[in-house]
Amino acid sequence: MNGMALISLFCCLVSAMLASAVIARDPGLRVNRLMGLVAAAVSWWALCEVVWNVQRDAEIVAWCIRFSSLGWMMLGPLAFHVFVEMSGDRSRLRRSIPVVYGFAALGVSIYVATPWGLAEAFPTSWGWGYHFGPLFPVAYLCTVVPASLVLINWWRVHPKQGSWGERRVSRVFFVGVSAALLVASTTDVMLPLLGHQVPRLATLSMTGLGLAVAWHLQRYGYSLLSPGAFTEDILETLGDGVAVLYSDGRVRTANRALEELVGAPRGGLRDAEVTSFLPELGTRELGSGTRWSEASLELETELHTRQGEKLPVCVSSSALARTHGAVYGAAVVVRDLAEVVSLRSRLVTSGRLAAVGELSAGIANEIVEPLRDVRHNLRDLRVEWGQLSEEAKAAEPGPLAGSDDIHAVLAEGEELIDECLEGVDRVAAIARDVAGFSETGRRERELRDLNPLVQNALRMAQPRIGAGVRIERDLGELPAVACAPQELEQVVLNLLHNAFHAVGDEGRVRISTRAGEGHVQLRIEDNGPGIPDEVRDRVFDPFFTTKPVGEGTGLGLAISYHIVRNHGGEIRIDSEPGAGCAFTVELPVAEPREDEVV
Repeated sequence: MNGMALISLFCCLVSAMLASAVIARDPGLRVNRLMGLVAAAVSWWALCEVVWNVQRDAEIVAWCIRFSSLGWMMLGPLAFHVFVEMSGDRSRLRRSIPVVYGFAALGVSIYVATPWGLAEAFPTSWGWGYHFGPLFPVAYLCTVVPASLVLINWWRVHPKQGSWGERRVSRVFFVGVSAALLVASTTDVMLPLLGHQVPRLATLSMTGLGLAVAWHLQRYGYSLLSPGAFTEDILETLGDGVAVLYSDGRVRTANRALEELVGAPRGGLRDAEVTSFLPELGTRELGSGTRWSEASLELETELHTRQGEKLPVCVSSSALARTHGAVYGAAVVVRDLAEVVSLRSRLVTSGRLAAVGELSAGIANEIVEPLRDVRHNLRDLRVEWGQLSEEAKAAEPGPLAGSDDIHAVLAEGEELIDECLEGVDRVAAIARDVAGFSETGRRERELRDLNPLVQNALRMAQPRIGAGVRIERDLGELPAVACAPQELEQVVLNLLHNAFHAVGDEGRVRISTRAGEGHVQLRIEDNGPGIPDEVRDRVFDPFFTTKPVGEGTGLGLAISYHIVRNHGGEIRIDSEPGAGCAFTVELPVAEPREDEVV
């Protein structure tokens, strides 16, 4: 094997290793795949040189030289494609990519299938030389023109005022491409055209360029050429979704957290429009024609998943710009706010309950005591009025007897007094309910079986049960819970009142209890009209009620929610309009202690 074959073999192996390393670094990144193909094209070219330099048949050598065009003639289009991907250009240069590849394919076809590109091969002292055909300049231009376009437009993305490492890698890349193009054109094209056969140094220069760029990238880095080299490991450790974008809004790379939020497969967001899952960014401007991608931005919006769901998120974006002001992309951070929104809702409810609790003590002192006096007086008046009615009925004929008008007035007075007593009792009940906010949690806890409390509450609710209402009981054996019995009875009573009101005079109410893993569960279901979707999230808000005016205070469920939460439990609602409603209460099980009464 002669010296040229050994040099070509070295170039072939090194270029093949470079191609494998580049593609393996991030096979999903298009620019990585393209750069790997550049190294693979050089490796193919060098392999063909190895083969023809160990041959003795000129015809076989000619065919090897022709097939080497699959490598060297595609270098120009591939380099052009890499440049367009690096710059994020989607205008005229990007639209030229199919044209460039088309001309290269045509040139390869002419060079391989006809003698118009390569006329003949002949032996030399160092290996093999060749004479070109009449159409070789066309094939040559298919490589030189795209490579020249890269060099001409390179300064558009060159970091003139970036970091020292960026400037160094950029210079190496520019000078290396220029030098490799000059050496290849001189030894492999110009001198043979002028009749001077010299050793071919094109593959050696291309391999040297690949090694130099790879070494500088490893040492200094350059995010424009290898964005994944600096960000991938860090991005994958973050809980928030992060995307690096091109200047036109396409996703260059995204971490796993963002892909999971969007519901995309691994690598499924590459080259996707950011507005496909964050549509509000597409219309977001900051005034004076400045787009969101050209400045810092933070907002709360909705993320549209590929499953059709909408998630509340916080989006922070920052433009990626060099010190001289040229914007070449943006970084977007997406934080899931689902838990935050839920927490806000709970905090609002807790805040309302706390506000009512702070007022309840004053309300109890200012209202309950005067109402007690009013009720006492009304009750005495009711007794005296009843005595007066009895005396009027039993009296001998006289002023108090024999007059239907007097008996009618006395009966009407009794009704009015009864209505006043009922109204006072209702106001007192409201005041006691409001006061319950401040009292909840202060009572001593005891270990009790929940079933007797349910039975007691059911007996107290008996007067409100319609004649045609069917009650179903399914009370299982339960472990004890640590509770304030009166408070839990109030919860059960409130839920029963809601169920009986929902079904009216006819319907079904089912009460069930069962033991779960570490908790006991109470479920009260009815087959009433259910709760509309638009108000379901408000049923536990204080003073919110779906009952007609005068029939509900809007405090029963709010107090129940507060009591259950203070017992370390959960209360939830399941309802479908027209198909009834079910309230489920879960309370933690407590182990009995010797000093507690069961």
